[in-house]
Amino acid sequence: MIRIGRVVEIQDEFLKICFSRPEACNSCKLCGTGRDKTTVTLRGDAQVGDLVEVDMPGARVVKVSALAYLIPLVGLISGLFLGNSIFPSREAYVFLSGLVMMAVFLGGVKLIDRKLGVLPAWQPRILRIIPSAQEDGHEIAVQTIENEEK
Repeated sequence: MIRIGRVVEIQDEFLKICFSRPEACNSCKLCGTGRDKTTVTLRGDAQVGDLVEVDMPGARVVKVSALAYLIPLVGLISGLFLGNSIFPSREAYVFLSGLVMMAVFLGGVKLIDRKLGVLPAWQPRILRIIPSAQEDGHEIAVQTIENEEK
């Protein structure tokens, strides 16, 4: 999935890039965030105000989203079953054990996120930079970013 965003801040060699929500998301509302803008931080060389074309690993985004929601749900359900077998007829303890297991599984998601987040295949990458001074609709000079291994 290729998205175009604007550089809003630079810290050292990292760019904070702001994206508007895609048109397809306006009718869905599935994420429940209700936000119109999203920001990501990437390593790159651009100036504040420049437009950048970013390649988001589309299939991986879907997989990560599924894992982020499904793993805690599995933890909640398994905790409810475990709590029901340990504390029969005590709904409050069953509910509490479900919440505890969901928290444990959520911790597992955080660990997986830390490990996958540093892999280059799971990182968005900047494809090109469109300098802010040249986005007036005339010919746009495009700076292509080579895939650098760092």
